[in-house]
Amino acid sequence: MRVCWIGIGGNLGNSHEVFDVAWDELAPQLDLQLGLRSGIYHTSPVGQHAGDTFSNAVFSLSTTLEPAQLLTRLQAVEISLGRKKNVRWGNRPIDLDLLFVDQMVMDEPSLTIPHRAAWYRRFVIDPLFEVAPALRHPLLNQTITELKVRLSTRPLIIECLDSPPPQSVDLTSRFPDARFVTGGKPASIGFQLSGVPLATTGEGVPIADITNTPGGTNQRITDFLTSVLDEPQRVSDW
Repeated sequence: MRVCWIGIGGNLGNSHEVFDVAWDELAPQLDLQLGLRSGIYHTSPVGQHAGDTFSNAVFSLSTTLEPAQLLTRLQAVEISLGRKKNVRWGNRPIDLDLLFVDQMVMDEPSLTIPHRAAWYRRFVIDPLFEVAPALRHPLLNQTITELKVRLSTRPLIIECLDSPPPQSVDLTSRFPDARFVTGGKPASIGFQLSGVPLATTGEGVPIADITNTPGGTNQRITDFLTSVLDEPQRVSDW
């Protein structure tokens, strides 16, 4: 059976109750075996239309299903709990993301494994660190612990692979813990707004691909930095 890690989030209604209902819908399914689950964290919304504070957690399951089949199951649960995908990155009662499937690497139009943004989203990394600190990212060859340490460095040195560099966007007051560099200077992480996605730079610095995230340049950078720099607050067990 494959061991899969699922991210769960939402910011409409009572998220704790919604998470419980989602768990209860998945638990009886014979080809799924639910496993570990993290506590619940409060995190800043990401996206121009995302609304208020989110609740986030992660959980594991084992299954014989193919990843695409599992994704369909997760989407069915989302729909049953009122998820409507009429606004990309809008507010929502529930979001179920397939983050990791063992050490599988897959890049299809409908599904990418590991999830492209899993490694730099603190609302994913912090809950994973709680329950699976030794889980290894198959592309970056770094554990969740190593990724959390990388993202926790302050100031966080961020390289932009595009031109013009993001200094042209006034974000310094909102994100004082970020420092931008260009031209291959030493950095902890990087990002790109266009071009062919890269996993890492030549120096092994992981690169976030935000080429297809919603919004213009300012919004995309803002959402990326919020994901990277926001400190999730653990609020309860789950």
